[in-house]
Amino acid sequence: MVLKINVESVIEASEPIQLFYSGCKSPATKDKYTQSLKRVIFEFMEEILTGDTFESRANEIVARAMEDPKWITSVLIAIVDGLKKKTELPSDDPDFLKTSCFDNYIPPMKKLLDMNDVPVVWKKIYSMYPENHSDEETRGYGRGEIKKMLKSANAQDSASILIASSSGIRLGAFDFRWKHVKPVYEINGEYKWEDQDVTESITKKGKVVCGLIVIYSDSEHRQFGFITPEALESIQDYRTSWIQQIGREPQPEQPFLKQEGILVKPLQIKSLWSHIRKIVVSAGLRDPLVKGKRRHEIPLMNGFRRFFNRTNKESISKDSVLAQLIKKEVMMGHTGLISLDKNYFKLHMSELVEEYLNAVPNLTISDEFRLRAENSRLQKEKEAIQTSSETIDKLWDNIIELQFEVKSLRASAQTKYDDELKERTKSITR
Repeated sequence: MVLKINVESVIEASEPIQLFYSGCKSPATKDKYTQSLKRVIFEFMEEILTGDTFESRANEIVARAMEDPKWITSVLIAIVDGLKKKTELPSDDPDFLKTSCFDNYIPPMKKLLDMNDVPVVWKKIYSMYPENHSDEETRGYGRGEIKKMLKSANAQDSASILIASSSGIRLGAFDFRWKHVKPVYEINGEYKWEDQDVTESITKKGKVVCGLIVIYSDSEHRQFGFITPEALESIQDYRTSWIQQIGREPQPEQPFLKQEGILVKPLQIKSLWSHIRKIVVSAGLRDPLVKGKRRHEIPLMNGFRRFFNRTNKESISKDSVLAQLIKKEVMMGHTGLISLDKNYFKLHMSELVEEYLNAVPNLTISDEFRLRAENSRLQKEKEAIQTSSETIDKLWDNIIELQFEVKSLRASAQTKYDDELKERTKSITR
């Protein structure tokens, strides 16, 4: 292998903001951290920075912090102190902030400074955090609430809702294309999903057990999300709607979600959020916030992710508690229970499919599909029991045959011994 780096790549890699971006593991994290950092340096630090652009201000922070570490420590303490005072205001005050606001603004600053080797005693900063006194409980959607949404959703929004609730993918992961949606087939106890492995024979003889979506495909953090057969069918309904609007089948490279109309224009993530919000409101699941309350009981999109996480973890698994938890965390897009799991607990996709299938009945929203999924699961268990029973019967047959063989060998050996004993007795008598 030959590797050569040039001057431009070295300069680009050393830019503070580029190092900040490279430290964000997923596109969703990158977007979230970028927006939060912009607010910090343009609003919180407006009077102490002079740059006109995001990049120039980030450069200014890093350069000054390297020259004077005490300066950046003082800045961080001032930010923490300012946020802390807002958390102490009455909850109905327009400037009131929840203690969770620290998780929005401090981690992006830490990422910028850490990636640029700026020394900060973070233990000192964290010690100034206030006690968590929030009394606002949040939760995920329930199955009944998702059912209500589907009643007032069109084909595209129904597909989006079922994908979100059955896969747990983040809002930012919905920018995939049609080629990234793949059915998973089971045939002869094996799972097939890759295009090169799914032959015509498999599509005819194999059984579709779930679906797979490739997310963040254009980044180094490529991941997979699983979806239920119910979600796959909703995608087929959406495909029919697409053909009616456009007049032709969606192409593999075209965006999965599009704007309304005859042109194929990708639906922006913010627009998807707005679509779901309208559906949630029309389903009577989101009333205006009362005075003093800062957030709704169910996060709009994260509510689906919470439904998936809880439902998946409550589903029965044949694995040990630790093994199944690691697999379920991987399905959430995490590295596992701890960061070392990605190195020491290697998983094959088939293992994740097997684990996901345990949760399919519980992740399915429609009663009809739930009955189908449960029947499929029970049929599979029945077949497994029958196979085990047949195996046990064969083992017993083998044991009986071995017992007969042992008896025969013993009888033969005894006869041979008796004959040899008689011959020796005769020879001694002579």
